[in-house]
Amino acid sequence: MACRMKTAITKFRDSLRASRRLQLLYQVLRRVKWGGLAALAFCRSLGFVVRRVVPLLVCRRARPVLFSRRLGAGDIICTFPAAAQLKKRHPRAAALYNCNPEFHKLPELAGIATVVSTDVAALKKFWPFLFGAIYEFEWGGDGKNYYVSDEFPIEVFCTQHGLAPAREHPRLMVPAGLAKQAGRLLAGRLSPAGGPLLVFHTGPTWAIREWPLANWKDLIGRLQAAGFQNIVQVGASRNAFLGDVPADLIPGVISLVDKLGLEETIGVIAQARLLIGIDSGLLHMAAWARTPFVGIWGPTTPSLRFSERCRQLPVVSSVPCQGCHHRLPCQHWISGCQNDIACMKEISVDRVYQACLRQLETAAN
Repeated sequence: MACRMKTAITKFRDSLRASRRLQLLYQVLRRVKWGGLAALAFCRSLGFVVRRVVPLLVCRRARPVLFSRRLGAGDIICTFPAAAQLKKRHPRAAALYNCNPEFHKLPELAGIATVVSTDVAALKKFWPFLFGAIYEFEWGGDGKNYYVSDEFPIEVFCTQHGLAPAREHPRLMVPAGLAKQAGRLLAGRLSPAGGPLLVFHTGPTWAIREWPLANWKDLIGRLQAAGFQNIVQVGASRNAFLGDVPADLIPGVISLVDKLGLEETIGVIAQARLLIGIDSGLLHMAAWARTPFVGIWGPTTPSLRFSERCRQLPVVSSVPCQGCHHRLPCQHWISGCQNDIACMKEISVDRVYQACLRQLETAAN
């Protein structure tokens, strides 16, 4: 009995292989190992393929292209110059982007992808023949040393796919609706005599990237004393990788913490005269929107994140261990800082304050 069943299965498989019409079904089924998790992944990917991929194939008459980068917002933004060039290789194809669900609006805003996916592994395993190409963006020691690298990410994402190297962040053309939405959020909160809109972001993020709360309070107090009253704090009490982490709230400012979605945050940053923040995806959003910003840098190095022509005035720690993120062995948030985060604590309030004044003066001219 078992022998006859095995023979029947073999004949069925061979008939699928021989049939041109059923070749697609054969290609799918030969990839499935029917364990519990594999079957679940297959069923989920099947739903996505039927709802989103097949309509693109029918409408465009070309297999779509799949891009993938599953880390933070800054990582995703840094792939856009490469993705824009890669799309030119497939002029008729629609593009999909695989990323963390919290950041799925970024590829759409950039005009990179028409459909965003969040499960590239199953698509690669079961359905690779449905795509014209699958481009994964890798940087440094991804999966080994938490992408520790002394390379420039935008450039790396281009060259690893045989593209001309680029170093500039793409320019975001803020949609009119998004600009109006940000304006409505700020309406009634800003003082007409309070000066330009300043936005700042304290975190939460990895502890080694954060600037002391007392320093933030001192900085905001100095800016307010200088006549800047329209100061808005943005951020959220949830980090995509750390989970729920209470944000440090600064008294006396306009707090939009936990009140903005990703698109709304970008809209507010785009309307600001200046963004002040630690190394995070919001600095990349400012570069994307061409908003001047002051970055506060300790474990990471700004020259390895942003080009020389970027509208940033960085404040960089001067301790000997500065830039440990780019060194091996890795000695920062993976193993804990052996120097008690001296790089961020060493940066004085006065240095950041003077950088803010210089950026505001430059932006006003």
